[in-house]
Amino acid sequence: MRLILVAPHLLSIGDEALAAAPALATFTQYATPPTREHTSMERALLNLMGQREGTATAPLAALGAGFDPIDQFVFHAHPVTLIAGRDDVLLAGRVADLAADDANALIALFNTHFISDGLKFHAPRPDAWFVTVREPPKLATTSIERVHGSIYPYLPQGEDAATWRRWMSEMQMLLHDHPVNLNRETRDLAPVTGVWIAEGGSKGQAQVAPALTVVATAGPAGDVARGVARQHGADALPLPPTWLELTRGADTLAVLPAVCDAVHVALLNRDWFAPTNAALERGEIQALTLLADGRGAVIAWTAESPSWFARLKARFTLSPFAPPRSDDGG
Repeated sequence: MRLILVAPHLLSIGDEALAAAPALATFTQYATPPTREHTSMERALLNLMGQREGTATAPLAALGAGFDPIDQFVFHAHPVTLIAGRDDVLLAGRVADLAADDANALIALFNTHFISDGLKFHAPRPDAWFVTVREPPKLATTSIERVHGSIYPYLPQGEDAATWRRWMSEMQMLLHDHPVNLNRETRDLAPVTGVWIAEGGSKGQAQVAPALTVVATAGPAGDVARGVARQHGADALPLPPTWLELTRGADTLAVLPAVCDAVHVALLNRDWFAPTNAALERGEIQALTLLADGRGAVIAWTAESPSWFARLKARFTLSPFAPPRSDDGG
C-alpha cells in the first residue's frame, strides 16, 4: 500500500510544537531529501494525484465544494481581509468563518453589481467562493498562499489585467461599511474587505483519473481532492478520526484537517503520524509521502519501508523535526 498524507499548514506551526512530534522526526529520518514545490498546495496535491501540469485548481475545488461549473471558466474568489497602509495594501488573511446568511448577502451584492460584466459569484459553502465568467480571460493570477506582504506584486497580470484589477477595486468599495462587516466588527471578527481572484480554469482540463482511493477532511482543505474524485465519477470518502479506522489495502491519499495550533500537531502525531510510521516500519505501508505547507513553502517527503539498519540508526541519531529553511536545498 502506498499512502499520501496531506497536512495543510503544518509547517506554519512553531518550531517547538513541531519538534515535540517525534513521529515526524522519525519519518523524515527515513525519507529521501524533501522536494520543495514552487507552487501552491493545491497544485502540488494535483501533481501527487497524477493530474497533468497546468490543471486548474478552481473548477476542481468548486466541484469538491458542491458547485459543478460544468464547462464554465471559474476562478477562486476568496473573501479576504485587506489592510490599507499609507503606500500599499496588505493581505491580512482569508475570512473563513462567515455565517451562511452573511455569505449569501455578499454574494447577492456582487451578482447584482457585476451582472452586466458577465460575472456570476457562487458560494456553495460560506467558506468556498467562486466566480464564473462568460469568456476565458487572458489573465495570470497568484494563488492566495503565495501572497505575502503588499498585494501589488501579486495582482492579476496579462491583457485583461486592468479590467480585473478594476473589478477587484470595485469589490472593495462595495464591501466598505457593508452591514455584514459592521456587524462582524462589533463582534471582533475580521471583516471581508476584499476578494482575491486566482487559479482559474475549466473543469474539462482534468483528464487523468487518479489511481488512488481519496479520503478527505470536510471543508476547503479537502475540496480539490474531492473534486478530482468527483470529476472521474467517484467520490472522496470522509476522513476517519485516526489511521487505525481507515480502510486499508488500496493506494490512498488522505487529506488531513488544516493544522491550526500546537495541540492539533500533538493530536495528528498521536492519531496519524505515529501509527502510519509504525505501519511503514512493519511493511504494511510500502511507501509513505507527507505533503505539507507553511512559511511560504510547499514540501513533500517520501519514505519507503525502512530496513532494520535504518530503524536502528534512527533510534540513535534522531534529531527533532524542523522544517527546511528557505535556503535549504530540498
